[in-house]
Amino acid sequence: FNTAIKPFMMSWLLEEKQFEEVIYLDPDIEVFAPLKPILDSLRQGAHFILTPHLTQPAEIDAYPSDIDIMKAGIYNLGFIATSNHPEVYDFLHWWSRRLRFQCINRQDQGIFVDQKFIDLLPAFSDKVRILRETTLNIAYWNLDQRNLTYDDQKQQWLVDNQPLCFFHFSGINPKN
Repeated sequence: FNTAIKPFMMSWLLEEKQFEEVIYLDPDIEVFAPLKPILDSLRQGAHFILTPHLTQPAEIDAYPSDIDIMKAGIYNLGFIATSNHPEVYDFLHWWSRRLRFQCINRQDQGIFVDQKFIDLLPAFSDKVRILRETTLNIAYWNLDQRNLTYDDQKQQWLVDNQPLCFFHFSGINPKN
């Protein structure tokens, strides 16, 4: 349900409440550092900010491979950010109409809840910023491509020697 109402809520916050920016984070995301790269991109003119599931090929025999990611969507929608602009309203209204009845998991039909629709966004807008920083949206699908370490001295998590911004605990089984 939270994926289906995402564009409706974002529209309401932007159009009705007149927020300048909206950042959506799934409830299973933990923020470890300021969201500076995201806010900077919005303030530099981006209308939409996305993070891809992968930032390099995943030619592996285990889940998730490149093909698995393509079935779920190129961009992970546990995170999305937007600015307040009429182009954003138009897109959110279109996305809302799609999710009203098509926010379903039918990967064999090219639909995976809200995510597959976002694959079209870079074709619809030239104001999409895709943030490929490895410190953003770390999760099981990209963890093997990133060097996650803990700096005892600074008492912080690092990704590729940079401070971890946010980790997406999607698919984590606390019993395992």
